[in-house]
Amino acid sequence: MSTSKCARNESFCNILIVGATGVGKSSLINYLAGKKVAKVGVGVPVTTRDDIPNYRCDIAGVKLRLFDTWGIEADKTEDWKDRISQIIGRQGCDGVAWFHTVVYCISAGGKRVQSYDRQMIRFFKDEGYSVVIALTKCDQVAQSATEEIKKALPKGFPVVEMSSGGRIRFGICKPFGQEDLLAKIVDRAMKNMPTRVRKFAIARIDEWESDMLSDLRYKDVSRFSNDDIEDWIKESARTFSDQLGGEADAFLENEYSILNKLSNSSMLSAYGFDINVSTLKEETSLSFGEGVLLVLALPAVIVGGLIYGEDWAREGLQKMIYRASEQMRDIVNKRY
Repeated sequence: MSTSKCARNESFCNILIVGATGVGKSSLINYLAGKKVAKVGVGVPVTTRDDIPNYRCDIAGVKLRLFDTWGIEADKTEDWKDRISQIIGRQGCDGVAWFHTVVYCISAGGKRVQSYDRQMIRFFKDEGYSVVIALTKCDQVAQSATEEIKKALPKGFPVVEMSSGGRIRFGICKPFGQEDLLAKIVDRAMKNMPTRVRKFAIARIDEWESDMLSDLRYKDVSRFSNDDIEDWIKESARTFSDQLGGEADAFLENEYSILNKLSNSSMLSAYGFDINVSTLKEETSLSFGEGVLLVLALPAVIVGGLIYGEDWAREGLQKMIYRASEQMRDIVNKRY
């Protein structure tokens, strides 16, 4: 059984940068990267709708991968959701498992929060992502205006005041907000870890089910007896469940290692993170136990095979695969 891309994921902290056109997503990426890596436009789209470019950088010894999305438009939010889901799906695993955090950018310079901003922030929350709101271009407005914008934001999300720097009316503004943003990314990603490992495990179970159904098509199914195929399904389910527990533990170890390293960096030392990786792994590890997946064929299906032929028998074998998948999903959902 193949291992998913998520399970083989390199030690990157993956961050999805989202927001309307012109709010400063690319400038934020350049600020975090410490150099100009993303093309910056003024009020015009600079990122295409066919892909999500990503930019790699190193912050405090941690490798970050910053994904720059095209701007959200007021009347095209549903199209944006569909496209982003399709593109994220190409990563080879569930998006929530892949991305540590979504950074949703809203320009303080715009002096208002749009209804589609609230809609999209809730969309990501409902999908299971951790979300941090970056209030960009805070150097362009008075603090009182920034506070008014904060009041209009959806409740329950951490907000970071930021500026990517540059020339302003009274001179040059130094960039600010990087440390606070990274601290909130660590905090939210840590709290969202149970959801991420659940999404990871469910995505792997979906892969197993799809692979098994595909392999079953090439099996010679008899209308009389398919003991060998039933044994193959049972053994595959048991083997995969053991493998999945190990993959989930490896996934967690990798993710906790990234966040622990970032939280322990000198840049974030003032935030006082105290992350016990061993304890967290113990709290979120996944185990199916022995003898859990006792997948049995239904007698009615076996009898039906004798009466109705091979197609009916094949359907019964498919049901065994579905039952095994459902058992595994139930265990994962109860665990998290």
